[in-house]
Amino acid sequence: MATDSSQDFFKCFEQPLWFEGPTRTPLYGVFYRAKDRVRRELVGIFCHSIGLDQLVTSRIEVLAARALAARGFSSFSYHARGHGDSAGNFADVTFDSLVEDALSAAEQARRLAEGSGIVWIGTRFGGLIAAAAMGQRQDTAGLALWEPVHRGADYFRALMRRRLFLEVANERRPNATVANMVERLARDGEIPLIAEWLHRPLYQSAMNVDLAENLKQWRGPTMLAQIQSRKTWSADNAALIESLRNAGALVAAVTIVDQPSWENPSEPWWTSPQLIEKTVEWFHGMA
Repeated sequence: MATDSSQDFFKCFEQPLWFEGPTRTPLYGVFYRAKDRVRRELVGIFCHSIGLDQLVTSRIEVLAARALAARGFSSFSYHARGHGDSAGNFADVTFDSLVEDALSAAEQARRLAEGSGIVWIGTRFGGLIAAAAMGQRQDTAGLALWEPVHRGADYFRALMRRRLFLEVANERRPNATVANMVERLARDGEIPLIAEWLHRPLYQSAMNVDLAENLKQWRGPTMLAQIQSRKTWSADNAALIESLRNAGALVAAVTIVDQPSWENPSEPWWTSPQLIEKTVEWFHGMA
């Protein structure tokens, strides 16, 4: 089933809006209402990644939301505080605040869709957020993970290494190591990365977050999409798929052979018709 983004726009109703987070912070969201709903109780929630990741994947989340609504599934996307069009300072963002905003978005989506089942779609770091948020609700009907981050510590260290690799690529000798950057973050409260800053509140609050740990009790329908240049499963993805299946979860495992430049603002928005198609098919499989 191919997706046609030019037609999907006319097959759903898009409602941009503001809603309040738990601290009365104005948050921006868009509700995508399906005209002919396949399962009225289901509504998808897109949990975006953080920093530059969010910019790179913002386009595909919009296209996927439109495709889902065009094919019978309402969905909701939002910007967490300190991101995009929402209020708040990114320097004050913590992992807990990201989860709180995801929970607020879920409540808003349920009211708009008049639904009773949340299907979380977590992109990159958003997978960690979705897994933590769904553990605080009893209405999760499904979970889709797009190239999920498995551990907060690994994610932040990868960002630091990319900063150092960029200096080498530009024929500059790095004047620090990852360990030095961690020390500076603890001392100064922030460090520069590639066209963004990493702040101590987010780093400290998300360092020990673990995807597999947060999904230990999950048994529901799951989609895991690996988006990497390799054709074989990464060790983390393979282990998570096995763990979920052993626990009784029905897992749709999808490989998208591509290598988006997640943290490069000079690259165009990344999108994948194949990933959108597979996600829509997975939703229909729950119908």
